[in-house]
Amino acid sequence: MIELFARNLTERIRSGLPGIAAHSRMAPVTRPVKAFLPEEYPNARIGCVLILVFPTPDGIQVALIKRPDYDGVHSGQISFPGGKLEAGDASFYAAALRETEEEIGVPRTLINYIGDLSKVYIPPSNFFVHPFVGYTTEVPAFHPDIREVQQVIQMPVDILQHPDCKTTMRIQRGELDFEVPCYSFQTHRIWGATAIMLSELELLLADLS
Repeated sequence: MIELFARNLTERIRSGLPGIAAHSRMAPVTRPVKAFLPEEYPNARIGCVLILVFPTPDGIQVALIKRPDYDGVHSGQISFPGGKLEAGDASFYAAALRETEEEIGVPRTLINYIGDLSKVYIPPSNFFVHPFVGYTTEVPAFHPDIREVQQVIQMPVDILQHPDCKTTMRIQRGELDFEVPCYSFQTHRIWGATAIMLSELELLLADLS
């Protein structure tokens, strides 16, 4: 099941990414919607994240993480495993694998590459993010680093195709008060850059249906 899913998704990614068409669906009104080019953000920090999918008896799921509360712009938010590119990383994908292993305990040797998604710039934290999709052939044993991960969330990818999984939520930050589109799963609300990347995955998967 997962191997066929991965092959089909790889082929779909190779045929071209939705990019702006996907990002515009879930981008907050405060975020620019455009093709993000690295040369436009020479001072940005480089981030690498992994959209990890895996098979379960109930279907294919994707791993998300809830960040702990801390003094920072992404406090308590839902995201993908990932983090900053480091000097020892052989590639952006290698950085995503390393961060995934460090944050949720899934060995990089168990993860198979599917493809790259469109790059995303995150203004609040000045990160230029390289997203990747990978898969494991079995349900991973998650061992989250409690310093960086409050909870690992396993979400069925089929949820993305349900119209009622999309809603809006209000964000209040200092003097800012605005409504943003988000995905709703259980008690979680997924917005911002993570929702933008999920939106691209959603459109890619819709073509596989």
